[in-house]
This record gives sequence, C-alpha cells and structure tokens, in this order.
Amino acid sequence: MGAFTQDFIVQSGGKKKHKTGAMDVPARLWNPDGTPFAGGSAYTLPAATPAALGGVKKGAAVAAVSAADATAAAGNTPTKAEFDAMVAELNETKKQLNAALGSLKAAGVIG
Repeated sequence: MGAFTQDFIVQSGGKKKHKTGAMDVPARLWNPDGTPFAGGSAYTLPAATPAALGGVKKGAAVAAVSAADATAAAGNTPTKAEFDAMVAELNETKKQLNAALGSLKAAGVIG
C-alpha cells in the first residue's frame, strides 16, 4: 500500500479575513528526511546559452547613426565631397555596429 498523499491548494487571501471553518485542516509540512519544512529555496535564474533559455543582462544603449544619408552622385563619377560624405556615413555605421556588438557581448547575449 502506498503512502497517503494529500493535495493542498494555496488560495490568495483576498480582502476578507478568513474565518476558520469545519473544513479547515491544520497542516505541518515535513521534508523527506523528517525535518520540518522551512520553505523553498531561492530561485537562481540560469544563464542563457545557445541551446537553453535563461536570463541575460541588459546591454548598454547605443546611439543611432547620425551621419547624413548618402545621396546619389551628381554624375557618373562621385565628387570628392560626395565620396567623403559616403565614407563618413560608412565609418559611423561601423562604429555604431561595433558598439552594439560590444554591448551584446558584454551583456552575455552573444559570445
């Protein structure tokens, strides 16, 4: 014969104070080793991995690219000013992308 098991349902207290009734059963909880149950252990959120869900830190904010958008060249060959504007936008985009990747790596989101 198996051991007797009783299920307990935890209900919220609500706003009204509970009045003891005939169906109330006092209960004490015990660990399998016979010691009194003192409550559950604190939950530790596991780290996220490529294969398992878990907690990750929030990455640092990264500013948006603020360089002016490159425009189409006025002719078949871009002017020095048009080329320099494109290089500036590309360099800033690279800088912001590297900052975003660095933030994600520092937060443990990517390796």
